Amino acid sequence: MNRSLTLLRTTLFVLSLSACGLPWMEEADCAAVLCGPCAPALSLRVSGASGKPVPEVVLGAGQGSCSADGNVVSCNPSQNGPGRYELDIQAPGYRSVHLVEQVAAVERTGCCGCGYEPRVVNVQLVPE
Repeated sequence: MNRSLTLLRTTLFVLSLSACGLPWMEEADCAAVLCGPCAPALSLRVSGASGKPVPEVVLGAGQGSCSADGNVVSCNPSQNGPGRYELDIQAPGYRSVHLVEQVAAVERTGCCGCGYEPRVVNVQLVPE
């Protein structure tokens, strides 16, 4: 039993090293590596003045989706990846916010690189 557990641990360790992009890894080796999902390139955390929750937050013109999580609304643009993001954040009774953010591209290394540096931006809406 201990031998099987040791073999399993060794296998998992080697697989985790292969995802790190070691120089001796070949491109074809990546086909055998299971990668987790990439984080959204840009995540918005929207709140009202004094951290109060804001109901019915939307990204304008179908630019993405939002969901409430306690006092903060999390929004993710439909675009995903490096580049320039230009979004309108709206909620009834609050001033709209026009947001321009840049998500930096990064060199993909190893098998599981996403090609960008994920960003989280806090946005506070002001009542009208």
